[in-house]
Amino acid sequence: MLSGLGAGQQPHLEAKTTCVAFNKISAGHTEWSALVSTRLRTQLQLKHSGLLKPGDDMACVGAAEVCAQIKPLFKAFPDKRHVISCSSRGLQEASERYLQGFVRDGQVSPKASPMTTAGRLSQVASTALDARGMSSFVSATCASSLQAVVQGSYLLQSRNIRKEAGAVQEEEVAIVASDFAVTPFVVGSLKSLGVYAKKPASTKQPYQPWSSSNQGMMLGEGSMATILTSMVSKSVFAELIGAVSLTQPSMSTGLSEEFVDLVLRRLLTDSGVSAEGVDVYLAHGSGTTKGDRSEKAAVYKVFSKNHLEVKTYKSKFGHLLGSSGLANILMYEAERGQSLSSKDVIAVCLSLGFGGQATAVCLRYFS
Repeated sequence: MLSGLGAGQQPHLEAKTTCVAFNKISAGHTEWSALVSTRLRTQLQLKHSGLLKPGDDMACVGAAEVCAQIKPLFKAFPDKRHVISCSSRGLQEASERYLQGFVRDGQVSPKASPMTTAGRLSQVASTALDARGMSSFVSATCASSLQAVVQGSYLLQSRNIRKEAGAVQEEEVAIVASDFAVTPFVVGSLKSLGVYAKKPASTKQPYQPWSSSNQGMMLGEGSMATILTSMVSKSVFAELIGAVSLTQPSMSTGLSEEFVDLVLRRLLTDSGVSAEGVDVYLAHGSGTTKGDRSEKAAVYKVFSKNHLEVKTYKSKFGHLLGSSGLANILMYEAERGQSLSSKDVIAVCLSLGFGGQATAVCLRYFS
Protein backbone atom coordinates (compact mmCIF):
# COMPACT_ATOMS: atom_id res chain seq x y z
CA MET A 1 0.00 0.00 0.00
CA LEU A 2 1.22 3.52 -0.82
CA SER A 3 0.55 6.35 1.51
CA GLY A 4 -0.85 9.44 -0.23
CA LEU A 5 0.26 12.93 0.67
CA GLY A 6 -1.86 13.71 3.70
CA ALA A 7 -2.32 17.15 5.21
CA GLY A 8 0.83 17.85 7.19
CA GLN A 9 2.21 14.36 6.67
CA GLN A 10 3.70 12.13 4.01
CA PRO A 11 1.65 9.49 2.18
CA HIS A 12 2.42 5.84 2.75
CA LEU A 13 2.40 2.70 0.65
CA GLU A 14 0.89 -0.34 2.23
CA ALA A 15 2.70 -3.65 2.07
CA LYS A 16 1.36 -6.92 0.67
CA THR A 17 0.55 -5.02 -2.48
CA THR A 18 -0.02 -7.10 -5.54
CA CYS A 19 2.00 -7.21 -8.71
CA VAL A 20 0.80 -9.72 -11.27
CA ALA A 21 2.91 -9.71 -14.41
CA PHE A 22 2.12 -12.30 -17.01
CA ASN A 23 5.84 -12.73 -17.60
CA LYS A 24 5.50 -12.73 -21.35
CA ILE A 25 8.08 -10.87 -23.39
CA SER A 26 6.94 -10.61 -26.98
CA ALA A 27 9.38 -10.15 -29.83
CA GLY A 28 6.82 -10.43 -32.60
CA HIS A 29 3.71 -12.08 -33.94
CA THR A 30 4.89 -15.66 -33.41
CA GLU A 31 5.18 -15.23 -29.68
CA TRP A 32 2.08 -13.06 -29.69
CA SER A 33 0.12 -16.02 -31.12
CA ALA A 34 1.25 -18.15 -28.18
CA LEU A 35 0.12 -15.39 -25.84
CA VAL A 36 -3.32 -15.34 -27.49
CA SER A 37 -3.67 -19.08 -26.80
CA THR A 38 -2.90 -18.50 -23.13
CA ARG A 39 -5.43 -15.68 -23.02
CA LEU A 40 -8.15 -17.78 -24.63
CA ARG A 41 -7.71 -20.54 -22.05
CA THR A 42 -7.86 -17.99 -19.25
CA GLN A 43 -10.90 -16.30 -20.75
CA LEU A 44 -12.77 -19.58 -21.13
CA GLN A 45 -12.15 -20.40 -17.47
CA LEU A 46 -13.29 -16.95 -16.37
CA LYS A 47 -16.40 -17.03 -18.55
CA HIS A 48 -17.33 -20.39 -17.08
CA SER A 49 -16.95 -18.95 -13.57
CA GLY A 50 -18.97 -15.86 -14.48
CA LEU A 51 -16.11 -13.45 -13.73
CA LEU A 52 -15.55 -12.35 -17.33
CA LYS A 53 -18.38 -10.27 -18.76
CA PRO A 54 -19.18 -9.86 -22.48
CA GLY A 55 -16.97 -7.18 -24.02
CA ASP A 56 -14.26 -7.49 -21.39
CA ASP A 57 -10.66 -8.10 -22.33
CA MET A 58 -7.62 -9.08 -20.31
CA ALA A 59 -7.03 -5.56 -18.99
CA CYS A 60 -10.30 -5.90 -17.06
CA VAL A 61 -9.54 -9.47 -16.04
CA GLY A 62 -6.13 -8.54 -14.66
CA ALA A 63 -7.52 -5.51 -12.83
CA ALA A 64 -10.25 -7.58 -11.18
CA GLU A 65 -7.70 -10.17 -10.08
CA VAL A 66 -5.33 -7.76 -8.36
CA CYS A 67 -8.21 -5.78 -6.82
CA ALA A 68 -9.53 -8.95 -5.20
CA GLN A 69 -6.12 -9.49 -3.62
CA ILE A 70 -5.71 -5.99 -2.18
CA LYS A 71 -9.32 -5.54 -1.04
CA PRO A 72 -8.63 -7.02 2.45
CA LEU A 73 -6.03 -4.26 2.99
CA PHE A 74 -8.66 -1.53 2.90
CA LYS A 75 -9.43 -0.05 6.31
CA ALA A 76 -11.66 2.80 5.14
CA PHE A 77 -15.43 2.44 4.81
CA PRO A 78 -16.66 1.79 1.22
CA ASP A 79 -17.79 5.40 0.66
CA LYS A 80 -14.31 6.56 1.72
CA ARG A 81 -12.52 4.26 -0.73
CA HIS A 82 -11.42 6.00 -3.91
CA VAL A 83 -10.04 4.42 -7.09
CA ILE A 84 -7.71 5.71 -9.78
CA SER A 85 -7.27 3.15 -12.53
CA CYS A 86 -4.75 3.61 -15.32
CA SER A 87 -3.57 2.11 -18.57
CA SER A 88 -1.46 3.42 -21.42
CA ARG A 89 -4.07 2.62 -24.05
CA GLY A 90 -7.36 1.78 -22.34
CA LEU A 91 -8.86 -1.56 -23.34
CA GLN A 92 -6.78 -2.02 -26.46
CA GLU A 93 -8.15 -5.42 -27.41
CA ALA A 94 -11.79 -4.35 -27.24
CA SER A 95 -11.09 -1.15 -29.18
CA GLU A 96 -9.31 -3.06 -31.94
CA ARG A 97 -12.11 -5.61 -32.23
CA TYR A 98 -14.66 -2.85 -32.73
CA LEU A 99 -12.40 -1.09 -35.26
CA GLN A 100 -11.98 -4.32 -37.23
CA GLY A 101 -15.74 -4.72 -37.36
CA PHE A 102 -16.16 -1.16 -38.59
CA VAL A 103 -13.57 -1.61 -41.33
CA ARG A 104 -15.14 -4.93 -42.34
CA ASP A 105 -18.81 -3.98 -42.59
CA GLY A 106 -19.00 -0.26 -41.86
CA GLN A 107 -20.98 -0.75 -38.65
CA VAL A 108 -20.09 0.32 -35.13
CA SER A 109 -20.85 -2.06 -32.27
CA PRO A 110 -23.18 -0.61 -29.60
CA LYS A 111 -20.47 -1.59 -27.12
CA ALA A 112 -17.93 0.67 -28.82
CA SER A 113 -18.31 3.56 -26.42
CA PRO A 114 -16.17 5.17 -23.69
CA MET A 115 -17.69 2.70 -21.23
CA THR A 116 -15.96 -0.14 -23.05
CA THR A 117 -12.55 1.50 -22.90
CA ALA A 118 -11.29 3.71 -20.09
CA GLY A 119 -14.56 3.80 -18.18
CA ARG A 120 -14.91 0.03 -18.11
CA LEU A 121 -11.58 -0.41 -16.36
CA SER A 122 -12.59 2.05 -13.63
CA GLN A 123 -15.93 0.29 -13.29
CA VAL A 124 -14.31 -3.11 -12.86
CA ALA A 125 -11.83 -1.83 -10.25
CA SER A 126 -14.45 0.05 -8.22
CA THR A 127 -16.80 -2.94 -8.22
CA ALA A 128 -14.10 -5.43 -7.26
CA LEU A 129 -12.96 -3.21 -4.37
CA ASP A 130 -16.47 -2.24 -3.24
CA ALA A 131 -15.22 1.33 -3.52
CA ARG A 132 -18.03 3.89 -3.52
CA GLY A 133 -15.97 7.06 -3.34
CA MET A 134 -14.41 8.96 -6.23
CA SER A 135 -13.37 7.04 -9.35
CA SER A 136 -11.20 8.27 -12.23
CA PHE A 137 -8.98 7.03 -15.04
CA VAL A 138 -5.47 8.13 -16.09
CA SER A 139 -3.86 7.49 -19.47
CA ALA A 140 -0.52 9.22 -19.97
CA THR A 141 1.32 6.70 -22.14
CA CYS A 142 4.18 4.98 -20.28
CA ALA A 143 3.94 7.41 -17.35
CA SER A 144 0.33 6.45 -16.57
CA SER A 145 0.77 4.52 -13.31
CA LEU A 146 3.19 7.01 -11.73
CA GLN A 147 0.85 9.84 -12.70
CA ALA A 148 -1.97 7.89 -11.06
CA VAL A 149 0.11 7.67 -7.87
CA VAL A 150 0.74 11.43 -7.97
CA GLN A 151 -2.92 12.24 -8.58
CA GLY A 152 -3.96 9.81 -5.87
CA SER A 153 -1.67 11.48 -3.36
CA TYR A 154 -3.13 14.90 -4.15
CA LEU A 155 -6.65 13.49 -3.85
CA LEU A 156 -5.81 12.03 -0.46
CA GLN A 157 -4.27 15.31 0.61
CA SER A 158 -7.37 17.29 -0.34
CA ARG A 159 -9.66 14.81 1.43
CA ASN A 160 -7.52 14.93 4.57
CA ILE A 161 -7.68 18.73 4.59
CA ARG A 162 -11.45 18.32 4.50
CA LYS A 163 -11.20 15.81 7.34
CA GLU A 164 -9.33 18.31 9.51
CA ALA A 165 -12.19 20.73 8.90
CA GLY A 166 -14.71 18.38 10.48
CA ALA A 167 -14.87 14.95 8.81
CA VAL A 168 -13.80 12.03 10.99
CA GLN A 169 -13.52 8.95 8.78
CA GLU A 170 -10.18 7.94 7.23
CA GLU A 171 -9.96 7.81 3.44
CA GLU A 172 -7.82 5.72 1.09
CA VAL A 173 -7.07 5.60 -2.64
CA ALA A 174 -6.50 2.42 -4.64
CA ILE A 175 -4.14 2.70 -7.62
CA VAL A 176 -4.94 0.00 -10.19
CA ALA A 177 -2.78 -0.37 -13.31
CA SER A 178 -3.49 -2.79 -16.14
CA ASP A 179 -1.83 -2.99 -19.56
CA PHE A 180 -2.46 -5.73 -22.10
CA ALA A 181 -1.31 -4.25 -25.36
CA VAL A 182 0.61 -6.99 -27.14
CA THR A 183 -1.58 -6.82 -30.25
CA PRO A 184 -0.70 -6.59 -33.95
CA PHE A 185 -1.84 -2.96 -33.96
CA VAL A 186 0.38 -1.89 -31.05
CA VAL A 187 3.40 -3.88 -32.21
CA GLY A 188 2.94 -2.42 -35.70
CA SER A 189 2.76 1.11 -34.27
CA LEU A 190 5.98 0.67 -32.31
CA LYS A 191 7.73 -0.79 -35.34
CA SER A 192 6.68 2.17 -37.46
CA LEU A 193 8.22 4.47 -34.85
CA GLY A 194 11.44 2.46 -35.04
CA VAL A 195 11.49 1.70 -31.31
CA TYR A 196 10.49 -1.99 -31.27
CA ALA A 197 13.17 -4.68 -30.96
CA LYS A 198 13.84 -6.65 -34.12
CA LYS A 199 15.18 -9.56 -32.10
CA PRO A 200 16.00 -10.37 -28.45
CA ALA A 201 19.28 -9.03 -27.05
CA SER A 202 20.31 -12.58 -26.11
CA THR A 203 18.72 -15.99 -25.66
CA LYS A 204 19.33 -16.02 -21.90
CA GLN A 205 18.09 -12.50 -21.19
CA PRO A 206 16.11 -11.13 -24.14
CA TYR A 207 15.70 -7.65 -22.66
CA GLN A 208 18.51 -5.74 -20.99
CA PRO A 209 17.68 -2.10 -20.16
CA TRP A 210 20.60 0.35 -20.40
CA SER A 211 22.58 -2.22 -22.39
CA SER A 212 24.33 -1.35 -25.65
CA SER A 213 23.09 -4.69 -27.06
CA ASN A 214 19.44 -3.62 -27.02
CA GLN A 215 17.74 -2.91 -30.32
CA GLY A 216 14.50 -1.51 -28.93
CA MET A 217 11.72 -2.22 -26.48
CA MET A 218 10.00 -5.56 -25.97
CA LEU A 219 6.48 -5.66 -24.59
CA GLY A 220 5.14 -7.47 -21.56
CA GLU A 221 1.66 -7.49 -20.06
CA GLY A 222 0.28 -7.40 -16.56
CA SER A 223 -1.77 -5.79 -13.80
CA MET A 224 -0.80 -4.45 -10.41
CA ALA A 225 -2.39 -2.49 -7.58
CA THR A 226 -1.59 -0.77 -4.32
CA ILE A 227 -3.36 1.46 -1.81
CA LEU A 228 -2.48 5.02 -0.85
CA THR A 229 -3.20 5.73 2.78
CA SER A 230 -2.43 8.32 5.44
CA MET A 231 -3.02 5.75 8.20
CA VAL A 232 -0.12 4.13 10.02
CA SER A 233 -0.08 0.33 10.07
CA LYS A 234 2.30 -2.62 9.91
CA SER A 235 1.42 -3.17 6.26
CA VAL A 236 2.80 0.22 5.17
CA PHE A 237 6.11 -0.34 3.36
CA ALA A 238 6.99 3.13 2.06
CA GLU A 239 6.09 6.80 2.09
CA LEU A 240 5.83 9.14 -0.85
CA ILE A 241 8.22 12.02 -0.17
CA GLY A 242 7.85 14.00 -3.38
CA ALA A 243 6.71 13.89 -6.99
CA VAL A 244 7.01 15.83 -10.23
CA SER A 245 5.35 15.44 -13.63
CA LEU A 246 6.51 17.43 -16.68
CA THR A 247 6.11 17.32 -20.45
CA GLN A 248 8.82 18.09 -22.97
CA PRO A 249 7.26 19.99 -25.92
CA SER A 250 7.58 18.68 -29.46
CA MET A 251 8.84 15.24 -28.45
CA SER A 252 7.17 12.01 -29.58
CA THR A 253 9.82 9.50 -28.47
CA GLY A 254 13.20 9.65 -26.76
CA LEU A 255 13.25 12.57 -24.33
CA SER A 256 16.45 14.60 -24.23
CA GLU A 257 19.17 14.22 -21.60
CA GLU A 258 18.69 17.86 -20.56
CA PHE A 259 14.98 17.34 -19.94
CA VAL A 260 15.46 14.17 -17.88
CA ASP A 261 18.11 16.05 -15.89
CA LEU A 262 15.56 18.83 -15.23
CA VAL A 263 12.90 16.36 -14.08
CA LEU A 264 15.25 14.65 -11.62
CA ARG A 265 16.57 17.89 -10.16
CA ARG A 266 13.06 19.26 -9.68
CA LEU A 267 12.09 16.04 -7.93
CA LEU A 268 14.96 16.40 -5.48
CA THR A 269 13.92 19.98 -4.75
CA ASP A 270 10.28 18.97 -4.26
CA SER A 271 11.29 16.10 -1.99
CA GLY A 272 13.80 18.05 0.10
CA VAL A 273 16.38 15.33 -0.56
CA SER A 274 19.95 15.81 -1.75
CA ALA A 275 21.36 13.81 -4.65
CA GLU A 276 23.75 12.13 -2.20
CA GLY A 277 20.76 11.12 -0.06
CA VAL A 278 19.26 8.91 -2.76
CA ASP A 279 20.25 5.24 -2.35
CA VAL A 280 18.42 3.54 -5.23
CA TYR A 281 17.30 4.54 -8.70
CA LEU A 282 14.44 2.53 -10.25
CA ALA A 283 15.12 3.08 -13.95
CA HIS A 284 12.60 3.44 -16.72
CA GLY A 285 15.00 1.58 -19.04
CA SER A 286 12.73 1.23 -22.08
CA GLY A 287 15.42 -0.48 -24.16
CA THR A 288 15.35 2.13 -26.93
CA THR A 289 18.75 3.50 -27.93
CA LYS A 290 17.95 7.21 -27.59
CA GLY A 291 15.78 6.85 -24.49
CA ASP A 292 18.24 4.72 -22.54
CA ARG A 293 21.18 6.91 -23.53
CA SER A 294 19.45 10.12 -22.36
CA GLU A 295 18.22 8.59 -19.10
CA LYS A 296 21.55 7.00 -18.19
CA ALA A 297 23.55 10.15 -18.90
CA ALA A 298 21.17 12.36 -16.90
CA VAL A 299 21.04 9.97 -13.94
CA TYR A 300 24.82 9.79 -13.57
CA LYS A 301 25.07 13.55 -13.98
CA VAL A 302 22.55 14.23 -11.19
CA PHE A 303 23.54 11.44 -8.80
CA SER A 304 26.87 10.06 -7.68
CA LYS A 305 27.66 7.00 -9.77
CA ASN A 306 29.79 5.57 -6.97
CA HIS A 307 27.05 5.17 -4.38
CA LEU A 308 23.85 4.86 -6.45
CA GLU A 309 22.29 1.42 -6.88
CA VAL A 310 20.42 1.20 -10.20
CA LYS A 311 17.56 -1.27 -10.63
CA THR A 312 16.06 -2.21 -14.01
CA TYR A 313 13.16 -4.67 -13.88
CA LYS A 314 11.97 -4.73 -17.49
CA SER A 315 14.41 -7.60 -18.08
CA LYS A 316 12.06 -9.68 -15.90
CA PHE A 317 8.71 -8.89 -17.53
CA GLY A 318 9.27 -6.63 -20.54
CA HIS A 319 7.89 -3.12 -21.00
CA LEU A 320 4.46 -2.95 -19.35
CA LEU A 321 3.87 0.49 -20.89
CA GLY A 322 1.66 2.55 -18.57
CA SER A 323 1.88 0.00 -15.74
CA SER A 324 5.68 -0.17 -15.65
CA GLY A 325 6.26 2.60 -13.07
CA LEU A 326 4.08 1.01 -10.39
CA ALA A 327 5.54 -2.40 -11.29
CA ASN A 328 9.04 -1.04 -10.53
CA ILE A 329 7.92 0.26 -7.13
CA LEU A 330 6.33 -3.05 -6.17
CA MET A 331 9.12 -5.23 -7.58
CA TYR A 332 11.68 -3.36 -5.50
CA GLU A 333 9.57 -3.81 -2.36
CA ALA A 334 9.29 -7.54 -3.07
CA GLU A 335 13.05 -7.72 -3.53
CA ARG A 336 13.66 -5.90 -0.24
CA GLY A 337 11.23 -8.21 1.52
CA GLN A 338 13.27 -11.22 0.45
CA SER A 339 16.52 -9.67 1.64
CA LEU A 340 15.07 -8.54 5.01
CA SER A 341 16.72 -5.11 4.78
CA SER A 342 17.49 -3.55 8.16
CA LYS A 343 17.58 0.13 7.18
CA ASP A 344 15.38 2.68 5.47
CA VAL A 345 16.16 3.41 1.82
CA ILE A 346 15.47 6.50 -0.29
CA ALA A 347 14.54 5.58 -3.86
CA VAL A 348 13.70 7.54 -7.00
CA CYS A 349 11.46 6.02 -9.68
CA LEU A 350 11.12 7.55 -13.16
CA SER A 351 8.73 6.88 -16.05
CA LEU A 352 9.17 8.37 -19.52
CA GLY A 353 6.43 8.19 -22.13
CA PHE A 354 5.49 8.95 -25.71
CA GLY A 355 4.52 12.56 -26.29
CA GLY A 356 7.21 13.89 -23.95
CA GLN A 357 5.64 12.61 -20.71
CA ALA A 358 7.93 12.36 -17.67
CA THR A 359 6.85 11.55 -14.11
CA ALA A 360 9.16 10.85 -11.18
CA VAL A 361 8.51 10.04 -7.53
CA CYS A 362 10.75 9.87 -4.46
CA LEU A 363 10.00 7.20 -1.87
CA ARG A 364 11.28 6.22 1.53
CA TYR A 365 11.13 2.45 1.91
CA PHE A 366 10.87 1.38 5.54
CA SER A 367 13.08 -1.31 7.03
